[in-house]
Amino acid sequence: MRERCAQSALTLPRSPVQDAPPSLRSSVSAPPPLEPHDATLLRALVRRRGALSAGRLFLSALLFTGFGAVLISAAGLPGAQTLTLFFGAVALHALTRDLIDDNGAAIWERNERPRVANRRTALGLVALFVGMFVVFVGLAVWEHFAGSGGTILGAGIQNRRFDRGIGALLQHNLLTLALFVVLGFVYRTYGALLALGWNAANWAGVLTALVLQGLPGATQGPLVYLGVSLLAVLPHLLVEALAYVVGTLGAIFASRAVTRYELNDPRLRQVAWAVARLCIIALGLLVAAAALEQHVPGGVLGWLR
Repeated sequence: MRERCAQSALTLPRSPVQDAPPSLRSSVSAPPPLEPHDATLLRALVRRRGALSAGRLFLSALLFTGFGAVLISAAGLPGAQTLTLFFGAVALHALTRDLIDDNGAAIWERNERPRVANRRTALGLVALFVGMFVVFVGLAVWEHFAGSGGTILGAGIQNRRFDRGIGALLQHNLLTLALFVVLGFVYRTYGALLALGWNAANWAGVLTALVLQGLPGATQGPLVYLGVSLLAVLPHLLVEALAYVVGTLGAIFASRAVTRYELNDPRLRQVAWAVARLCIIALGLLVAAAALEQHVPGGVLGWLR
């Protein structure tokens, strides 16, 4: 009798799920879908709706970074570009990690060719960069008309000199690429996002100021002036951004490989070869970007004089 009472005292009451029919019990007791612990609400909503194409990544960068920019501007906080960069990197980190993880799954599990998978991943990172760049352009325009713009650059873009020489341009771009590689290797996706976002903010601020300061004196009309300005600078900027993306992607792959594989693992050698090819491509793209910057803007901007 004493043992029976002890057993009854230790017996827990049945839950409503246990008394439910089997079909309802399986649906009620199923755990919620897992999400990374650092995922934001915005990332969770986007990731539930399908694959991460370049278009979806561009819209995600545009919306996520733009959401932070609107909040910061509405609150009147100082350092809007820096805070926007921070919020954009936080919101896009999980999506960027998903993109990198999908690259590994495509190569090792779905047996895709590394060149195809790496090209898709690089285009996805470029889409993130372009989305952030558009937001920072909007933020620079807002600051300009709100009277809070910082740097006074003088004449407009039509008087800007783009003839520093390929050697000087390439030297500067190589130093920037080296910084991106270090950040990508040490901080991985966070480093990549911060580096790309910082570059997007810097380019957006300078180019927006140059265009807006020259706009009042444009004799060809604002639309022609804006179109010619974009045609002059976008080709080398996009190629340069792609070079930084490819180099940073190689750094992330190398960082993940050295912590996952042993030295005698053949997969480590395969990743090392892929990283070497990405670095060679990045260097080639930087040379092409320097050549474009040396020759294209001056000729195109001559149409405005």
